[in-house]
Amino acid sequence: DMADLLSVTGLVKKARDMFPNRKFDQLIQNAGILPTKHSLSPQGHEIAFAANVLGPHLLLRKMIDEEVLKEDGKVIFTAGDLYITLKGTGNVACTPDFTYLDRKGGEIAYCRSKLGVIWLFLQLRERFPSLHANLVHPGVVDSELVEGGSPAPKPLLISNEEGAQTTLILATECTENGAFYHNTMGKVIFSAKDPANNPQKGLELWQLVEKLIIGYL
Repeated sequence: DMADLLSVTGLVKKARDMFPNRKFDQLIQNAGILPTKHSLSPQGHEIAFAANVLGPHLLLRKMIDEEVLKEDGKVIFTAGDLYITLKGTGNVACTPDFTYLDRKGGEIAYCRSKLGVIWLFLQLRERFPSLHANLVHPGVVDSELVEGGSPAPKPLLISNEEGAQTTLILATECTENGAFYHNTMGKVIFSAKDPANNPQKGLELWQLVEKLIIGYL
């Protein structure tokens, strides 16, 4: 359960115990839930933040600290472009205390969390330059991400198999370190006005999640 920090620490321990003499070459951060109603993680954080942002961050940091991941390993973060819908609203943020009442609020929580993933990815590039880090938008996949189906129109959806292709390419091919790859547009560079291009917000989020996981490292 990526939303439960104790579960994440248990996963790293199990991986270390199973492969005591080996390190992982890659980590693909593909966790993602879109809640239909507000709920909290076992540690009391809003569930989309917990599962999509905080748990994956702890997983990566613990794998680094405990040398489960190779120093020059490849880390792929799954993002999405729905976060752009937050532009011009009061929701250009990623926090553990966001509250909402319905599915629409859950969609906003999801977008906030995916914006947070991008901010943390950009911070990671600077803090762990030995890692080979990429960000990927796999497409809008017709999956069970949300109960009742994706909010996107059916004609825009791709299958799970199609959605895996861009990530598989990044995992198996030589890619530019630190780059963002989109399933239809290729390499993407954030514009100056893009909500993702906000180093101060990224720094604040990094400091926040580091504080929240300190007792689990």
